[in-house]
Amino acid sequence: MNDNYLRKKKLGVRLLQHSLPRMLRRGALWKIGIIIIILGYILFGNRGVLQRVNLEIEKQNMIEQVEEAEKETELLNKQLERVSNDDAFIEKIARERHGMIRTGETVYRIAEE
Repeated sequence: MNDNYLRKKKLGVRLLQHSLPRMLRRGALWKIGIIIIILGYILFGNRGVLQRVNLEIEKQNMIEQVEEAEKETELLNKQLERVSNDDAFIEKIARERHGMIRTGETVYRIAEE
């Protein structure tokens, strides 16, 4: 009786040894499949890593554009202030950009060859 019990127990271990790799393979395939799906969602989903990286790059580009616009605004505000208060600056702009002269001045133009 004791010997029969050991024989059945050994037989059960053998069956388990043969079916265990098959069960592991099936379980591993499911686990690998689930992991691939989760990684795909994490990487390529709407809130995935790649989308986040693209948004960070776009954010950085927009920050640079805002900084450039602020610098340009500051420069234009300085020019506006100068035009409002500085008569010499107004005269310089009138002479350079618009070709204006003072009364009594004579303009000499040199012909280009």
